[in-house]
Amino acid sequence: MKKNEQVAECTGDVLDRQRARVALPVFALVVTYVVSLTAAARLASTLQGMLKLEQIPF
Repeated sequence: MKKNEQVAECTGDVLDRQRARVALPVFALVVTYVVSLTAAARLASTLQGMLKLEQIPF
């Protein structure tokens, strides 16, 4: 294996490791965002249902 090929292989390995380190925090942020959107949607749905129940005359 030529020296240039070895350098290219090492550089590729380093880039793969850097991407892997970045991928997990980004994934965690996306999951947190989706969970917060789901919670907000559930809250809005619950509040909408409560408002409809309040409008029913007894």
